[in-house]
Amino acid sequence: MPKRTNISFACTRTTAASATASVPHCCHSCARWQPFGARRTELRPPCGDLRQKKATKAELFARIADKWALTIMAMLYTQRLRFSELQQRIQGISQRMLSLTLRKLERDGLVIRTVHAEVPPRVEYELSEFATTLIPHAITLAERAIEHNPEIDAHREAHDKRPR
Repeated sequence: MPKRTNISFACTRTTAASATASVPHCCHSCARWQPFGARRTELRPPCGDLRQKKATKAELFARIADKWALTIMAMLYTQRLRFSELQQRIQGISQRMLSLTLRKLERDGLVIRTVHAEVPPRVEYELSEFATTLIPHAITLAERAIEHNPEIDAHREAHDKRPR
């Protein structure tokens, strides 16, 4: 019986970090997947584009539909606010979570961070024009959920009463 060999696949693309550390770089967007130890000419197919598109949609939805992201965007919808004002108005959010969520929203182009050259430094946050177009859709979704909440509760009760 022939001996089985386990083949591990890795991307051969190098980044600044992986070039110095000799660590293979792995990502879904790279088309240079090949088994460890293979020659450069023996390219293997990349991950499927369909899986990549699905992950992108799911990631995008997760960014916008995040509990804290929607709350922060709702607070910034009508006015600019400082970090401390946001923290006071949003019940239950930690300083770290607020900071991480604001950075994520700024990176995605949903929040604009303005630093004023004062002593002490003053930083204000506001929604971008792109984010203001999302708010009416979020409000519509919330209104629909509120409207159908009795139906959802009835379905939950019926489900919980079913024998298991």
